[in-house]
Amino acid sequence: MNTIGIVGAGTMGGGIAMNFANAGIPVVIVETSDEALRRGLSLVRRITRRAPQRAG
Repeated sequence: MNTIGIVGAGTMGGGIAMNFANAGIPVVIVETSDEALRRGLSLVRRITRRAPQRAG
């Protein structure tokens, strides 16, 4: 796989994108609006920041 395309940056799409990105596979996320994309990426960032705290 070269790049993964995800339609929707909600909870499911964001989680799928994070898993591929964590595996080193580039991800492209497509959303219906810039605002929806911003919300989805914000959720992904929050979850990513909390992950090391939960593991420790």
